[in-house]
Amino acid sequence: MLPSQWKYIHPGFHISPLEPFKTLTIPNWYQEPPPPIMIEEEWEVCQILDSKLKQDKLWYLVEWKRFSQDPKRSTWEPIENLKNFPELVKDLNQLYPDNPRQYYSRSSLSMVLGREKIL
Repeated sequence: MLPSQWKYIHPGFHISPLEPFKTLTIPNWYQEPPPPIMIEEEWEVCQILDSKLKQDKLWYLVEWKRFSQDPKRSTWEPIENLKNFPELVKDLNQLYPDNPRQYYSRSSLSMVLGREKIL
């Protein structure tokens, strides 16, 4: 930001002072490429402990491998976050058949949430 006494001066500049980039030419010199940037790290699930319906959405209580010794570190995650772990979701549903779960009706591909079983 420019000082107030320069309020009529445009803070831009002409393209003429710009110069093209020149690479450094040192003999036998090699620069390592930068390491890849991790945008989002995927955590590993140890096990799924419970399920519940919250605001018509299915949530699962997840124990993470990184924090498996600390039960306070388990988090409630929506079903969308567990799409890579269908076996663990299936294991929980078999272990606790009365818990809320995800069902698919045979007549359509629409998902039904709830405690009732669809034949």
